[in-house]
Amino acid sequence: MIYKNHNRFLPLLACCILGGLPGCVVAPVQEMSDARQAILAAARNGGEQRAPEQMQAARAALGQAEQALRNSQYKQARRHAEQARELAIAIQQLNAGS
Repeated sequence: MIYKNHNRFLPLLACCILGGLPGCVVAPVQEMSDARQAILAAARNGGEQRAPEQMQAARAALGQAEQALRNSQYKQARRHAEQARELAIAIQQLNAGS
């Protein structure tokens, strides 16, 4: 029977399939959530008053991430979401130093 030894090819097939997964681009759900939470935390800690331009930049980056996500541009969405989060964290650190 031709399929008698098919079991020895299953690990190879699994490696091929799973090996390709890291290259797959998926929606940056966690990054979007992290950015939103960081912006909310910065706003709660006085970011609007102490760093209004930076808050605006963080929100703009999040807006760009949301637009990219709607367009299924997941790499760009991830990059903008990470930028928004980093800006918001910087605002919080600014507030902590005041």
